[in-house]
Amino acid sequence: MLTFVNLPSVLWDEAIATACFTQNRSIIHKRFYKTPYELINKRKPNIKFFRIFGCRCYLLNDYEDVGKLKAKGDIGEFVGYSKEYASFKCYNKRTRKIHESVNIMKSSTTNVETSINEEVFQEVSESFQGESSSSSLNDDV
Repeated sequence: MLTFVNLPSVLWDEAIATACFTQNRSIIHKRFYKTPYELINKRKPNIKFFRIFGCRCYLLNDYEDVGKLKAKGDIGEFVGYSKEYASFKCYNKRTRKIHESVNIMKSSTTNVETSINEEVFQEVSESFQGESSSSSLNDDV
């Protein structure tokens, strides 16, 4: 998971905790046809708040004194769910710390999708440049 989303290996414990959190709420036990969470708590889990591990998110900068003219938010990577509070854990690449916050905004695309789109765009633009340089548009003139 960490390699796929280009996060540092020091976040391995967050990756394992997030994988366990999502598996306990999504894998169905064959015998009872229920999730492990449902077997323990006797109610269906709420999965509406699930996020993609490693997706870009924007968190409100309420942990530093930012002043009037500095940015009010930071760009981070989603790394998990809080155990004590109903909040998300985000890894801030600027400060290299994990922050728990309720005030995050999820980006519509993941980092993986963005990098794949950039590679495709680069390949298409390179092939277009190669074609335009080899053929002249003004051969008739």
